Order: sequence, then C-alpha cells, then structure tokens
Amino acid sequence: MKKIYTLTSILLAPLAFAGCDTFRDTFGLSHKSPNEWDAAEPSPGLILPPDFGNRPKLPAPTPGAPNPHVIPETVKAQKTVMGSGHSVDTSASTAKGEKDIIEKASENQTITPDIRHLVDEEAKADSTISGKVMAQVQSWKEQARKNLSLSEPKKTSATDDDTTDKQEEEGKS
Repeated sequence: MKKIYTLTSILLAPLAFAGCDTFRDTFGLSHKSPNEWDAAEPSPGLILPPDFGNRPKLPAPTPGAPNPHVIPETVKAQKTVMGSGHSVDTSASTAKGEKDIIEKASENQTITPDIRHLVDEEAKADSTISGKVMAQVQSWKEQARKNLSLSEPKKTSATDDDTTDKQEEEGKS
C-alpha cells in the first residue's frame, strides 16, 4: 500500500509543480517571446547623399492640379491597344469635338418617372429568348402575388371566431 502512495505522489508531483513559475522555468516548460527591441540593432538614422544640395528644386505644388506621377486611365488604355512603341496622347483635357457631342447628347434628355414600367412593357414585347424568359418570370411573379392574396385568411367579424371555438369545444367533448 505504501508503494501505491509513493508511486502516486511521484506521478502527481509534476502536476502540482506545473503551476509554479520557478518549476516551469527550470524545466523549460514556459514560453517566452523574443523582444524585438533587444534583437534589433539601432538604425544609423537618416543619411543624405553627398550631392543632395546640388539637386534641382522641385516646383511648388499647385492646388487642384492633377498628380504628375499618376498615369490617366485613357493613356493606359491607349498604350494597351496601340502597344508601347507608338506615341500616345497624354493630354488630359477633352477635345472640343468630344465636348460638343456630349452637350448635344444630353441637351434634349427628359426624365421618365415611370421608367421601370416602360422597361417591363418593352421586355414583355421582346420576342427574343431573353424577352420570353423575362415575360415568364413576370407571369410567375403575378401568379405568386395572386396565390398569396388568396391564401390569407379573411375575418368577417368577431362573432365568427366565437362560434367556431364553441363548435370545436363541442366536437372534442
């Protein structure tokens, strides 16, 4: 019996000491993260090149001016289509002809308040496959609305509820 107590105490001793910091540190059971401030060497700081004072000064920034380092999307598109060997117009301004076309296209535009209804009617009249599909979807929507309105219970008066409750109670007894 004494052997069992001794064996049990030997086996349970590490569990009892596992909560002790000194025990964990001694047997390497604790985990310590490295400290980046101790591991990294100090940087030498900012070092300017020797000819830094001889470089030309940059122009002062102009408020509202486009960033000269950002390539406009139109120029990227032109380079993609034409290739890198061709010269590309990098002017950001819109040409007079383009401005005239945009003005003429937008000058007689009116807002249609029932545009959704108009588009739905055009989709119904469309004889293509997509038009037929849209017409089928619209008919399903209308049928679903109709089914929902039919499935809702309608109460006529409070006395109807009382009579049905009394009839149910009589049927159970």
